[in-house]
Amino acid sequence: MPMHKVSCFLAAIFLAGTASGQTLRYQVGPMTTATDHAEASTIHLTQLLTNSPSGQQALAKYQEMKASGELAARKNAGTDAVGSVLGFQVFNYERAAYDELEFTLKVETDRFNIWVETAEITSGRINDETIEALRVALQDETPAASFDPTKGVLALDELVFGNPTDVDNSGKSDVLVLDIRDGYDPAVGGSSVQGFVDPNNLSGLNFRDILHLDTFPSLAAGANVNGLYLTAAHEYQHLIRFAYDPGELTFVDEGLSEWAEVMTGYGPRRNTYWADTAELRRPLLGWRGTLEPGVDFDYQRAGLLTNYLAERIGVLPMGAITRASARGAAGYDVALSAEGLAFEDVLADFHVASAVNDAGVDPIYSHGSWFTTVRAANAFEYDGASQSEANVTADGNTGNPSPLEPGSVTYHQWNDVADFSMEMDALAGSGPVESMRARLRAFLVLNPASGSKSVLPISLGGEPISVSGAYRDITLVVAHVDASLPGGFNSSWAPFAYTSSWTPGSIGSNTTSVTYDDGNVVVISDSGGQTTLDAWPFSDGTLGEDALVANSFEIPPGGVLTEVEVANFYASYFDGSLPADPRDYTLRVHEVDPLSGEPGNVVLELERDDDAAPPSIPGISFDTVDLSAHAGTLASLKGSLFVSVSNAGTDENTLVIPLSEFTGAPADNPSWFFTFFGSQQQWAKFDRITVSGDARFEDRVAPIRASFVTSTASEEEGVLPSEFALETNYPNPFNPTTAIAFQMPIAAQARLSVFDLLGREVAVLTDGTMPAGRHVVQFDASGFASGMYLYALDVAGQRLTRSMLLLK
Repeated sequence: MPMHKVSCFLAAIFLAGTASGQTLRYQVGPMTTATDHAEASTIHLTQLLTNSPSGQQALAKYQEMKASGELAARKNAGTDAVGSVLGFQVFNYERAAYDELEFTLKVETDRFNIWVETAEITSGRINDETIEALRVALQDETPAASFDPTKGVLALDELVFGNPTDVDNSGKSDVLVLDIRDGYDPAVGGSSVQGFVDPNNLSGLNFRDILHLDTFPSLAAGANVNGLYLTAAHEYQHLIRFAYDPGELTFVDEGLSEWAEVMTGYGPRRNTYWADTAELRRPLLGWRGTLEPGVDFDYQRAGLLTNYLAERIGVLPMGAITRASARGAAGYDVALSAEGLAFEDVLADFHVASAVNDAGVDPIYSHGSWFTTVRAANAFEYDGASQSEANVTADGNTGNPSPLEPGSVTYHQWNDVADFSMEMDALAGSGPVESMRARLRAFLVLNPASGSKSVLPISLGGEPISVSGAYRDITLVVAHVDASLPGGFNSSWAPFAYTSSWTPGSIGSNTTSVTYDDGNVVVISDSGGQTTLDAWPFSDGTLGEDALVANSFEIPPGGVLTEVEVANFYASYFDGSLPADPRDYTLRVHEVDPLSGEPGNVVLELERDDDAAPPSIPGISFDTVDLSAHAGTLASLKGSLFVSVSNAGTDENTLVIPLSEFTGAPADNPSWFFTFFGSQQQWAKFDRITVSGDARFEDRVAPIRASFVTSTASEEEGVLPSEFALETNYPNPFNPTTAIAFQMPIAAQARLSVFDLLGREVAVLTDGTMPAGRHVVQFDASGFASGMYLYALDVAGQRLTRSMLLLK
């Protein structure tokens, strides 16, 4: 694997005395991460330009010209040749005005041209190798997980969504590669524009069909170039949509562009809106202002729904929504009705999937392989062991929860209960009870102490529901499924109420604790009254105040993270002139990034006051964090997770991370640093970091510990499966081995095979007569390339399939 060198300045840390400085060089392999391309630091310029008065006027004029046949041939059609130099008017976000910039034509194809800002070529930021890689990504190929890896981004977008605008009758789009003037400063970070399309080009200005792609920070040293390609997929859908329906709801339009990134194989943005109960209760199709806080949650919600709909009806039917004349919920309904489905029913399934997210229960209750950690947060949780009834009236009156907004959802969970009963109905709101019932769907997700989960629909106003036996948990899903109604109006709300009762459960549990450290900090030297420790400061001039350290943990089957222990040092331990308080830090729990295997989406974030006693060197002291109150959120994590630590607040008493000795194999080292390498911040695994060519960190580990609780309930011995079933592999994602389990109610001939995304069989794991029962087979993918694979169980005349993701 090619390596690139990056450097940062660190201080050697002493327990007493003055630190001496040294310059260290690091060497880290290039990361392959799903770029977090639309967090708060991203400026969504396409929406700003589209929704502006001039943008709306330009789109209206374009449609008029198109309808009247006034779109004339491009004045210079046929004169553009590779090497041509031309000036383009490009929006300058800093000045809110247009600049004329010089571009050089570097690539000409039958469907698009690539123009590069001449100044970027002169500066050396863009070279022929970069341009050719961009051409390949746009024209020839996409990652293995895409809908068709043999097609490039633009070709795939056109296949799925339709043809883009063609205002100049050239049959081509123009891709402008430039440093978008967005005010981004690598020294302080801040906002940036990664790409955009401008409707003002369609009826004036440049009078061309233009896709703008950013070079900085998109192509800065250490940046993941995939971010540029997935931005192209996202923005090109907007350009295609302009050709068909410039008045589509922002939610639908952005949802399709978000899904374009998944469809082309680059993967989704970080998705965590479902962990916030307030976000779950927002109107489904609502959209905040482009610069309004929280708008990125709207992007996440739109992307997750669009991906789910595509999983239900397929790629091409989903892409047809871009070309549809119906808008909003009506457009979804048109696409779904062509497949024999109704949007209200599928929307209810979508909300249930956010509670279940397991294709083994039913494929309609899964968000697919890109979103395996989705698990919606519960608005209410009841401890079945300490109470025996719970009643809720959601009508918005004083002290009561609010009714549901159009398309929104709420989740209520009962833990450790038995012999559960519930009665539920809609309430009269802006209309009679019957009309409110039509707006609502309700389900119980049953998770028994022994057996598999199941989903039970609730008939509102019908007979009470009673389920016998013991349950780890029961989750109520209540969804307002008429997303066509406007949000924010009392007349659109849907109130409801329920009563519930049960007997206390008696499910026991086991605790599994994971410790990598030996309880001590590594002492580098101890002489002359000075003790030099292997400890790393998170402060300016060293690793940086924004640095993080993280450990990975494998989650036991059925386990939930309930406790974390963290040992921190602070700057005041080494510099007596600094105030000793506060001692605080930020603790985060991350899911695993599905592409790179590094810390990904933040599932839980807490700011902590450190209660640990000061250390007695070489011993270290741990702050214990009880996470049991967040079990509902953390239960969504399967396979593996990360726990990270970083600074909190702006005080001078910054973190200093002590390192312990790690005695395992370097490849098994669980620790990661997130800091600046060159001009870019990125994650680096300890076994990949060197200092002056030496493997400096492979035998060090961060002192972060974790404990998981698993239920002691198990299947009754001797009870055979009731049906053939293929389970989700564990772990997933994996590298290089994973376990695949399947269940057989009777002895039968069974063949378990693995396929690539082209449908080629690449491995046969078992083929023969298997006895009744549950079987587990190991799959070793050491000789396989990273990517998505399918595995299939052929048994008793049926084929059961699932997907898995190999990360190397």
